[in-house]
Amino acid sequence: MRLKVRPFERTVEPSFPENDALPKKDEDTRKFDTTFSEWWEEVRINLGRLDDQLQKYVKTDLSETIVTQKLDIENNITQEVSNVTNITQTNNDALIAEISLLKEEFNSLSTLLNSTRASLASTSGALNSTRASLASTSEALNSTRASLASTSEALNTTKVSLSTLRGNLYSI
Repeated sequence: MRLKVRPFERTVEPSFPENDALPKKDEDTRKFDTTFSEWWEEVRINLGRLDDQLQKYVKTDLSETIVTQKLDIENNITQEVSNVTNITQTNNDALIAEISLLKEEFNSLSTLLNSTRASLASTSGALNSTRASLASTSEALNSTRASLASTSEALNTTKVSLSTLRGNLYSI
C-alpha cells in the first residue's frame, strides 16, 4: 500500500528574504562580507523554518493518510467479519435444520425398531407357545402310539385266542 502525499501549500510567511536584502557587489569587500554573512545567516534560518514547515506538513499528511487508511481497513475488516458472521449464521441455521431432520428420522427409526422388537417378542412368544403345543401334541401322539401298540397287542392276543377258540370249535 503506497502512501500518497497531498500537494504542499505554502504559508504566508516568507521563506527567503526579499531580493533587496541580498548584498550588492559594489560595496567595499569588508562591508560586503559582513552584509553577505548576515544575509546568509538569514537565508539559513529561513531554510531551517522551511524545513520545519515541510517536516510538519509531511508528518501531518502521513498521519492523516494513515488514520484514513486505518479507518478504511477497519471498515473492511468489520464488513468481512459481518459477512463471515452472516455466512456462519446461515450455515448454522441450515445445520440445525438438518440436525432436526436427522433427529426426526432417528426417532422414526427408533419407533420402528421398538415396534419390530415388540413384534419379534410377540412372534417369539407365539413360537414358544406353538413349540409347547407341538411338544404336547407329540406326547399325545406318543401316548396314542403306545395305546395303539397296546391295543394292537391286545388284538393280536385276542386274534390268537379266537384262532385257538376256532380251532377248539372245529375240533368239537
